[in-house]
Amino acid sequence: MKTALPILVGFATAAALAGCSVGETESQALRGQIIAPECGGGYDLESSQVTLRNESNDIIGTATTGADAMRSIQAPVCLVRFTIQNVPDAKFYAVRIGSHAGPAWSKAELMAQKYSPTLTLGAAELPESGKPSAFCDFAVELRVALIGEDFDNQPEAWVEAVHASGIRLHGLAASQLVDRNDDLAHAADPVANALDTFGWNGYSTIKALNRMLAPINRGMAEASLLASCDQWENVTYS
Repeated sequence: MKTALPILVGFATAAALAGCSVGETESQALRGQIIAPECGGGYDLESSQVTLRNESNDIIGTATTGADAMRSIQAPVCLVRFTIQNVPDAKFYAVRIGSHAGPAWSKAELMAQKYSPTLTLGAAELPESGKPSAFCDFAVELRVALIGEDFDNQPEAWVEAVHASGIRLHGLAASQLVDRNDDLAHAADPVANALDTFGWNGYSTIKALNRMLAPINRGMAEASLLASCDQWENVTYS
């Protein structure tokens, strides 16, 4: 028998989330997202029924959660989203996702979250938080990692530094999904994948090394552009 777990509100991130413009309107969309340790294993969050009730316990909106937004990002959490259209005015709102009872908000509390709350289920750990500008700092750090080690005499230390950069970039990509910067997340994650597989063995010429660096340079240029950052300079060896 499955045990329903309480859903907690992620206040730390909800205030920073992008959402629809909220005014004193009688009806609008509620765009929520749920973070959990996994989508299955008793959580059953994908394609799950979402129910919204008012202070009289009347159902005032329904929706179905989507697929795991983290599926293409290497992150140890599940992230599903839902949208309830045309939410009427009410004093209080209570949400339920599948078998999981969620929180209740006053109208003022929901407005403060721009009708775009982030909910946390179980012991889910949020990915590293960071604004798009964090990619500016990361781009500089990655370039230092790529050119700062003596790869002729210390190839293992050099590759280790590059792999560490890949791990951090996966976290940054995941954090952008939580913050709903999906384009930036999906531009960054392939770069992180390239860093994961970065190695020295088999690359006996500088030409081969530069071919390997090419997709990293392209990806970081794209991520930097999306983050309004121009600090990335292509890394090549001659």
